[in-house]
Amino acid sequence: MFHVKEPAGANPVTDLCSWVPQEERARCDIRELVRHGDASEEIVRLATEEPYDLVVLGAPRRRFFDGMVLGTTTLRTVRHAPCPVLTVGAGDSTMGPGLSSEKG
Repeated sequence: MFHVKEPAGANPVTDLCSWVPQEERARCDIRELVRHGDASEEIVRLATEEPYDLVVLGAPRRRFFDGMVLGTTTLRTVRHAPCPVLTVGAGDSTMGPGLSSEKG
């Protein structure tokens, strides 16, 4: 689990792995990582430094006229990551606590 604390960010996430069921923890190598800086840059940097097969990113979608658009962090990460990026929408209940966005 990875979280980037941005300078202007609000609501820091504590205990990133608390929502992962115990039986899943036994089957996976789970680590909690926190970095500071620009979220997309730090996500891409980590994905470049270590051999990840997939980045899963909580991606709030915002309304723009009649459609939905992704945020800047999501777009930059998808464009520059060295591996596939799976985006999970804020309305998806599988994202766990602290990973959804406010509607607005």
